Amino acid sequence: MSNRWNHSICNDCWEKRSPDFEPKQLINPDEERCCFCGQLHSSGICIRLSPARPELKCKGEHEQRS
Repeated sequence: MSNRWNHSICNDCWEKRSPDFEPKQLINPDEERCCFCGQLHSSGICIRLSPARPELKCKGEHEQRS
């Protein structure tokens, strides 16, 4: 599995998907684009899913950060 399986998720999308679970979050995360809704965020939450999943807007192609 490659990094195509690691997906950034904003707090709002996390709450919709997993309202009863507390996420593990990075400390001082970079701003990223949510793979589910496309909004910029800095939640520091990532999840691992197949890039073929229909709910993923990124389809495994993530923005390049400089």
